[in-house]
Amino acid sequence: VHANFNHTLTVTTRLSSDDPNAQNFPRRERKEIRSVIGAPPGHKFVSFDFGQLEARVVAMTSKDKTLVAETRNGDDIHGVWADKIGACFIPKKLKEKGGRKWVRDAIKNLWTFPNFFGAAPGAIAQYLSQRFEIDISERTLRPFYDEFWDKYQGVLRWQEQEMNLYWERGYVETATGFRRHEPMSRNEIINHPVQGSASQIVLDAQLRIDRLAYDTGRESLRAIMNVHDDLSFYLPLESLEQDIEDIAREMCCCAYSWINVPLAVEVSLGDNWAGKEELTTFTTKDFS
Repeated sequence: VHANFNHTLTVTTRLSSDDPNAQNFPRRERKEIRSVIGAPPGHKFVSFDFGQLEARVVAMTSKDKTLVAETRNGDDIHGVWADKIGACFIPKKLKEKGGRKWVRDAIKNLWTFPNFFGAAPGAIAQYLSQRFEIDISERTLRPFYDEFWDKYQGVLRWQEQEMNLYWERGYVETATGFRRHEPMSRNEIINHPVQGSASQIVLDAQLRIDRLAYDTGRESLRAIMNVHDDLSFYLPLESLEQDIEDIAREMCCCAYSWINVPLAVEVSLGDNWAGKEELTTFTTKDFS
């Protein structure tokens, strides 16, 4: 299977994929489909996933003091809100085996990021109601919403600043200066600088790793797949430990001047794409 990866088609500068779209292979339900993509003999399929990258980029772009401090301390932002909101609305789910991870994933995608990207409290209540399969009104969610924004006031100010700049200039831009000129919703105006800046961190790392492969003649350091914040490789067993360390170093040590928090990379490996197990996590602090 040889997918195409396109670098000029998305408005946020993320890579897209087609023929087939490798970024759309199921990750949870029917994940066994991924097992058809496996490492060749003598190699392991190794994935390097930037951990909480978009939340870190919100800290970079907003410079919110609380969010920056939590990120530097290694706090699990999504986990904190999963415990608070889960304990209120679905306490039994939190106690089930694998339940907290399920709740955390829901909170990450339906609470933390919607807030960071400007969603209204009524919309967030609807998102959570559908996922939790219970009725959550805006009124009952409002205390959590107010607490969230009381905590991250710097992010809220940054959101309004982005809105004002868009209406003044007619475009938004990433931290590296890529601009997007077109009519956009509030969510798109706030989302673009975050998702675009995150994608440029990933692509910058991929380019530097590719350069390392060229300079050292280690062809295995060329990524075989990009799934948004994740780069995957076929790494030979004889150099596995060194290759993992070198790739993690390049991904964690990005030279953009606007990066004000550590980056984190979660490493998993296996014989195929579906059969990977978590190995370790590296952060910028491990290399500097």
